[in-house]
Amino acid sequence: YRLDQAITGVAYVNNDPSKGADIYIRNLEEAAMPLVVEIVTASGKKERRELPVEIWEYDPQYVLASGTTEPIQRVVIDPDNVYPDVNRGNNKWER
Repeated sequence: YRLDQAITGVAYVNNDPSKGADIYIRNLEEAAMPLVVEIVTASGKKERRELPVEIWEYDPQYVLASGTTEPIQRVVIDPDNVYPDVNRGNNKWER
């Protein structure tokens, strides 16, 4: 089994950063691991979310509600490079 988690998009609710953003993440391969995401906002604030492996049980796509009220600068999956992801190139989204 191989692991490849990818950020497939970021969309603001009603195109308004003050209403939050949805982060679209897909598990592209067969291996399932927990999901660790770091969100960095335009002001430099960092927030880390850790989700259990069970999020992949029924669907290879997961939508993470950021909860932030300012524009997002960067999103990174597995920022500490802990998991054996076969393609780290799709682990980052930058505005």
